[in-house]
Amino acid sequence: LTHIRHSEKVFIMKRLLLILILTLSFQSLTRADDISDFEIEGMSIGDSLLDFYSEIEIKKNIFSDYPNSDRYRRFFIIDSKSFETYEGVQVNFKKNDKNYIIQSISGEIKYRDGNIEDCYKLLSVVVSEISKSFPNTKKQSGNDLPKRIDPTGASTFTVTEWYFSSGDSIQAACSDYSKIFKKKRQYDDLAVSLDTNDFIQFIINEAYN
Repeated sequence: LTHIRHSEKVFIMKRLLLILILTLSFQSLTRADDISDFEIEGMSIGDSLLDFYSEIEIKKNIFSDYPNSDRYRRFFIIDSKSFETYEGVQVNFKKNDKNYIIQSISGEIKYRDGNIEDCYKLLSVVVSEISKSFPNTKKQSGNDLPKRIDPTGASTFTVTEWYFSSGDSIQAACSDYSKIFKKKRQYDDLAVSLDTNDFIQFIINEAYN
């Protein structure tokens, strides 16, 4: 029992630390006027992924999971020693871009215990802080929306997005995956994402259509 209680305390402290880091990071960017002013684990939209990883590392961690278009490639790495806030980072760049310019970047926190309510609590804090930074930015939210990656419709996500005049956006979401996906080690997660307008249009009109 002592071991279990200690583990629970460690888990709670980690979550509190994540909330503190996220809160401070968004408070420090209250004057930011586009998403390139934001960083996720030191990386921003418009940066070259080569500034952070070698080409060998990039190619080793590229995944193809857009069924109807390969115009974008997805790089994903988890538990990097350099990460301070997130467990994993996903980056999207254009297929033939030799400079690997970041067009979309997401930081992810996994919920392996399946307690999606913990994710929603942290999401509420993140949404509140981003909203304070952009009080006049168009915002849109949705609950229990179907994830396109799951054709059965059993996996859902709850999301808030902020849209800039450029068409770029910031997104904060909790994904609640079905039991089938969890068996494939696709765990529930909280993700904070920065997306260019071109990548958003790719997801809407090409990737799954």
